[in-house]
Amino acid sequence: MSSPVGHSLAAAIIYFSRNKFNSKLWLVWLVVLASIPDLDYVVPFLNRANYYNARVTHSFGFSLLLPLCTIFGLFLAGNRGKTLRILGLQAIAAGLSHLVLDLFVGVTPLPLFFPFNSHLFKLPFGILPSSWTPEPKQYFPWFQQLFQILPSSWMPNSKTYFLCRQILIELGILLPWIWMSRVCARNRIESLRDRAILKITLSLLISLACTIWAWSLPR
Repeated sequence: MSSPVGHSLAAAIIYFSRNKFNSKLWLVWLVVLASIPDLDYVVPFLNRANYYNARVTHSFGFSLLLPLCTIFGLFLAGNRGKTLRILGLQAIAAGLSHLVLDLFVGVTPLPLFFPFNSHLFKLPFGILPSSWTPEPKQYFPWFQQLFQILPSSWMPNSKTYFLCRQILIELGILLPWIWMSRVCARNRIESLRDRAILKITLSLLISLACTIWAWSLPR
């Protein structure tokens, strides 16, 4: 599964891709919408243990529930026309972004059509990092040699190490897209200068390199 950092970055990409309203509160709400499927971690009756190990909050129905309520709330607040359409699409995109990111990890099967269908879906590959946590000494042989000459208390906790690596890769993949979405939202593609195009190209290369790194990791 993607980390909260990854889901927050996805919400930021959606926000900056069409940021005509300049509302930081809306950005915070998009982060909430992008993170809400992980509610099963903190709400006992939604926990996967109650549903034959299926994460029922990771379904289209659950992921779209709060975004649709948000659209209704925006309508009641007086938003109409283009404003309602843009904000509504951003809300829906934020909700669905959680499923997209977790699918692209390629580890945990998701019940996308729950409760209408209990079939679990999983991609046969992964291009985003997973919070896989074996012992570092087993994964990196040189760890064993290194820590033979250092105090045993210096051995990093495996969960901490791999979570930090996951967040680092997510930042490398998604941060360039935030910057590019801001540039493209402020300028027409045809009006971009050569220097801006070069920066976009470099950002894409950084994102691609981190994606390849994530793809090469064991699942």
